[in-house]
Amino acid sequence: MRIGAGLFLALAACAVPARAGGAGREDALLALRRLSAVLHGSPPEARERARDPLDAAVAAILARDYERAVEIALEAQGRILGREPTTVEALAWSLRVGVAPRLFESGTKAEAEVSLECVTRAPERAPDFVEVAVRLEPNDAEPRNLFKTSSRRESLEAGGDRIRVPIPEIPSTRGTLRVVLRAKGEEAATHGIPLGFAPDLGPRIEALGAVLAGLIGTPRRDGDTASLLAEASRLREAIAGGIGHEGLDPLALFERCESLASRERPGGEAPGFRRRARFLPSGALTSYTLFVPPRAVGAPPLFPLLLVVVGSIEDEASPFEEWTGGGLAAAAVARGACVAVVPLAGPKEEPDPFGALIEEIARSAPADRRKVHLLGRGAGATVAAREAVAAPGRFASVTLLDGGVVRGKDLDALAPVPILVGGAGRGPTAPAARSLARLATGRGHVRARIREEAGYLEAGPALLEEALDRATAPPSDGR
Repeated sequence: MRIGAGLFLALAACAVPARAGGAGREDALLALRRLSAVLHGSPPEARERARDPLDAAVAAILARDYERAVEIALEAQGRILGREPTTVEALAWSLRVGVAPRLFESGTKAEAEVSLECVTRAPERAPDFVEVAVRLEPNDAEPRNLFKTSSRRESLEAGGDRIRVPIPEIPSTRGTLRVVLRAKGEEAATHGIPLGFAPDLGPRIEALGAVLAGLIGTPRRDGDTASLLAEASRLREAIAGGIGHEGLDPLALFERCESLASRERPGGEAPGFRRRARFLPSGALTSYTLFVPPRAVGAPPLFPLLLVVVGSIEDEASPFEEWTGGGLAAAAVARGACVAVVPLAGPKEEPDPFGALIEEIARSAPADRRKVHLLGRGAGATVAAREAVAAPGRFASVTLLDGGVVRGKDLDALAPVPILVGGAGRGPTAPAARSLARLATGRGHVRARIREEAGYLEAGPALLEEALDRATAPPSDGR
């Protein structure tokens, strides 16, 4: 199959289909990311106007009312702008954009299918028809329109619209695919999808697809196979409307899949982000996101390791995103630490899931298993406290933030390990954070930290960086 410029989107054919239907948790997280993008660089008064909507959106996600969370985030964007959003803006903000896991051949040109679907009800004043322009925005060149058509609002609401877009012959590059809506003299853009192009990707995609297809239903259970499937799934998520974490490079991720498939990767983890995975006894996959910093000249051979267990408001990528923990990767580089973000629920079929996870990371990355620090946030604090109590002496420090079921006797059992408790001082998680902070009273090894006047999202960067400071402090100061 000829694939034109070799758009990497074809890898989606090797993975599961894009999600469909009404708003889900991923859409709610996407809406918060868009809201954060609007906030970035906004004046203080705009940020002040965003406080209540941010807290309300977080509360809706905690209640699993994802459609309401999306609606609140969309309403908040207009409030931050200091005006009512135009009908076209409201419609663009409500769209989920993805690339269907198929490529088509049309004569001598390849085509990809771009999907548009409202995750909430379209604005009542939205026009019946909108002009749709699919735009490519290379990182190193001027934007170019790939295709123009029109869509009906009714189609966008009822199952979505599908647009077959020709793929041009272009040099190797990185960029973003974005959809621009126009109607009645108004224009608005949707969120973007990171893309990568290379002239020779066509046969390489086919070769990788054959490897992935051969793994379906096979009994292979080694770590490279698990990570290959997990990283291919991550790439599929990015091109099917999912969210790639900060620093996502599709071509680099594709090359990572190739190296795992060929078993020719160099020993040890290279610096940067990795989706790692292993097989469970049942044959299921459990995955996590690992960040390995580059090694500075004269640095110790092994880095401390910070394990982060996220709650229901975040996913594996969130702590690295600007909207929740902006700069965590840069902070890890500056301080010299590996960071692994693990699933909320540890696999129940493993007797010691965190022990297995630490050993897996220590085998493949320059992480020191003697210097492992644990942070749990929200529901993740319950998991973190349980795992720390179950394995005395495994963790050099423990941080419990913004909720969870944590008892005073759990903290007593961890003494003298230094513990930080607390979290955001505003919003729906504030009562839980303050309850945690009260547990520090009378316990010398426990310190309370409340970020006053900061909601869950705003409190994230400082709290995560503080955990990194603890992880990389000299032993005499680490408590």
